[in-house]
Amino acid sequence: MSNVVLVENVNKVFYVTINRPDKLNALSWEVWQELGKAFDEFEKSDAKVCVLRGSGKKAFVAGADIDAYRTMSAKDFGEFIVEAGKIANRIYEIPKPFIAAIYGYALGGGLELALHCDLVVANKSAKLGLPEANLGLLPGGGGTQIVPRLIGVAKANDMIMRGRWLRGEEALNCGLISSVLDDENYEEELAEYVAEVLKRAPLAIGVLKRLVREGLDLPLFDALNLEIELTAPLIETADGREGVGAFIEKRPADFKGR
Repeated sequence: MSNVVLVENVNKVFYVTINRPDKLNALSWEVWQELGKAFDEFEKSDAKVCVLRGSGKKAFVAGADIDAYRTMSAKDFGEFIVEAGKIANRIYEIPKPFIAAIYGYALGGGLELALHCDLVVANKSAKLGLPEANLGLLPGGGGTQIVPRLIGVAKANDMIMRGRWLRGEEALNCGLISSVLDDENYEEELAEYVAEVLKRAPLAIGVLKRLVREGLDLPLFDALNLEIELTAPLIETADGREGVGAFIEKRPADFKGR
């Protein structure tokens, strides 16, 4: 049984840990296959949020398993990228929040995987980058498309063309990630961050994911109409009634996801 990806469901938090610390958690095809299984398991579970992380304190994921590239044909490489992309895209499709918890290196395919997540946190001294041009290649897992949409074309080109690594604070300031956590108190701050997400209504979060992903590709007025179409029904859900009632009654809401 493979142990390159570990899963654990603890108090409604589904931890998915890429477990190749000796390889800085590099993404082999075996890792991708196990990630696909883990994401499917998360979708079926009672967990409300997934935390995706790397094993050890050196890297989230330091990139792809480059040894496999040495003799790969363009056809095989293209098929690998397509199949890996299908697995990464499961993060978009599953109506529950994913948090990429970066500590250390998040490079190449590792950063691309993290950026598929709904929220991305990193420690202050983390190193984030897309260094594929150093290998005569380019990011093929979304880097040339996701990154410009997040930080703009000029900054993305600077990052990719120069092979620049961004530290946590710079990545936050340019909009690449969601939050920066302290190096020394990383686990405590991560737990607090996850706890805040857990407090929110699951149905609303699922709708939010769809609105953000679909709305960005629509003209503004079409996106606004989609927002009304998808948010209005929430008022009649049990969670909607509970949230409004809890606010009026000045008590914590107890959301059930229905």
